[in-house]
Amino acid sequence: YWAGHIGVLFVTDIMAADITTLKNRMIIFTINGTPRIASTFAGPAIANLFYYENNWRWAFGAFIIIFIGCCLPALVMMILMYRTAKNAGLVNKVKSDRNVLQSLWYYFVQFDSKLHTTQNWVAHPLMHRLVFGIILLMCGWCLFVLPFSLVAYAPQSWRTPYIIACIVLGLFLFPVFYIWEAKFAPVQFLPWKYLKNGTIIGSCLLYGVMFLSVFTWNGYFYSYLIVVHRQSIPHAGYILNAFSLTSSTFSPLIAWWIHHSGNFKWTAYTGVPIVLLGTALLIPFRNPSTNPGVLAFTQVLVGLGTGFFATCAQLAVM
Repeated sequence: YWAGHIGVLFVTDIMAADITTLKNRMIIFTINGTPRIASTFAGPAIANLFYYENNWRWAFGAFIIIFIGCCLPALVMMILMYRTAKNAGLVNKVKSDRNVLQSLWYYFVQFDSKLHTTQNWVAHPLMHRLVFGIILLMCGWCLFVLPFSLVAYAPQSWRTPYIIACIVLGLFLFPVFYIWEAKFAPVQFLPWKYLKNGTIIGSCLLYGVMFLSVFTWNGYFYSYLIVVHRQSIPHAGYILNAFSLTSSTFSPLIAWWIHHSGNFKWTAYTGVPIVLLGTALLIPFRNPSTNPGVLAFTQVLVGLGTGFFATCAQLAVM
């Protein structure tokens, strides 16, 4: 689900980037996120109907049907436009002498576009090292984050040897990946100039800290609202979605301000105290006597701050 979800967002971002200048790009990016404003109100109400008026499992089935229905017009348009470009002679495809299996292997070991210009398939052993870098990175992440889910089932909790081993080995693989990419990889998974660029590293760390900060409490916040505060399905959804509502509403305004001022660094700094305040207020307010409106207000603050972060971090990398 998440591979497809992020994949669709990635494709739309690439299309938006291709048709915009850097100065206006974030305006289009943030406008693409405004449909979340509608889902903020429609989602909880529809969820309530599925739960009480129908089989809740059909919510997943309905989502699949609706998603395909919404994607089909865009897919058809892209196919037709590609054919138009091809007929106009604007598509230059270089035919290779590889068969199907050779092509699959070629693209498996060689993702870097600089090497795609060759017409002859050469199974050079150095190409296999690209996949090794990807495996190092993925294994590092998997070994590091998986214990946080497995620890509840471990016989000795955090003292269980395999839990400790996974975390230590996962953390160890990150510098190994870094050294591999810098010194040994003939085809780099990430170009080395990006891995030592302060702006890109800072932006990625900002995104990472933002996600860690939000999802440490967000994962169970919906259940917390229903169980502790006795909120109905729609009301719990409205409180939780105040986060995305605020972020989606203010992000285009933030993008316009960046377009107008030409500065994104100080704009990003503006989001820091807002996120800190919204997150910190969740600590004293985590009790049954807290008014649900106050909880919604904390979501508004965090959503506003992350609207600054998400907009500025993407632009910084670009």
